[in-house]
Amino acid sequence: MARKLRTKKARADYARRKVIVEPAFGQMKVRQAAGHLRLRGLAGAKGEWTLHALWRKLANQQAHPAPTVNEIIGTTAEPPLKG
Repeated sequence: MARKLRTKKARADYARRKVIVEPAFGQMKVRQAAGHLRLRGLAGAKGEWTLHALWRKLANQQAHPAPTVNEIIGTTAEPPLKG
C-alpha cells in the first residue's frame, strides 16, 4: 500500500474514498443500526444488508428527488393545440 501511495495523485484518489463510500456505510451503521446483523447465515445476512441498502437508497431519493424532463430542458409543459 505504501508503494501505491507514493504519488500525489494516488494519495488524492485514496483520500476521496472518505467522501465517496465510507460515510454511507457509517450512516447505515449508526442511523439504521446496521452494525450488527441479526439474521444468521449468509442468506440471512445478505437479505438484511439488502434491506438496509434499499432503505438508504429510497431515503436518498426522497430527500433529493430527480428533476422532471421539463426542468432538465428548461421548458414548461404546454398542452397540445387542437385543431
